[in-house]
Amino acid sequence: MKIVLTGSIGRINQTLVPKLTHAGHEVTVISHQATRSSLIKVFRATPAIGRLDDEAFLTKTFMGADVVYLMVTGIAASDDLYTAAKRQADIYAAAIKAAGVKRVVNLSSVGADLGPEVGALYMYHIIEQTLTTALPDVDLTFIRPTAMYYNLLSSVPTVKRVIESTQMPIWLLRTCGLRRSTLQLY
Repeated sequence: MKIVLTGSIGRINQTLVPKLTHAGHEVTVISHQATRSSLIKVFRATPAIGRLDDEAFLTKTFMGADVVYLMVTGIAASDDLYTAAKRQADIYAAAIKAAGVKRVVNLSSVGADLGPEVGALYMYHIIEQTLTTALPDVDLTFIRPTAMYYNLLSSVPTVKRVIESTQMPIWLLRTCGLRRSTLQLY
């Protein structure tokens, strides 16, 4: 099976790509960084270097794929989140349609079935609705994890800073059985 994955060689694909290639699948990994090519090749996959906002590049890369795995990456903090999500979903949908892909797996999020009340997660609702509407003849699967726990490690400095500052009330520290003077986070 020919499989195209977005997400470069990030946390998900570092695990997924070796499993897919070991099972005999032909895997192409999209990355915007040419420096990732050698690592992608180590995993016995084919690198496709380009931008996720380049519809022509995606169409060419998706051509002949049995399955395409989509995720949203690289939305800048300065972007309007919902507009950026809609724009990326439109680009994905156009490339999938033009390439004739019939099976898509999209990494979404818990809350994607809800409305704007879920805050930033509403972007996944927009993406799901855009893909569903634009691709009625494509077999779509939406994966809605609650969280990627390995991403929590990036929060350690923030948690430490909050605990060590006056931002965390002393009653909350005591409730958790903590004291500022003895607290150590790694």
